[in-house]
Amino acid sequence: MTFEEFAATRLPGVLRFAGVLTADRALAEDVVQEVLIRAHARWDRISAMNRPELYVRKMIVNEFLSWRQR
Repeated sequence: MTFEEFAATRLPGVLRFAGVLTADRALAEDVVQEVLIRAHARWDRISAMNRPELYVRKMIVNEFLSWRQR
């Protein structure tokens, strides 16, 4: 699966996940945007995983926690 295919098919679910996590739609969109930028740069490694969406969700959790610490 290419990054573009991943983003096209999984973006709504990833945004819902981030929305529930952050309880703030605007923050969720910001977190997802940051994560997708980093995921795109590492997509060769991420796409080789069995379930890349789970890894991206973990990246979202880590990014959100990082934002809360700031």
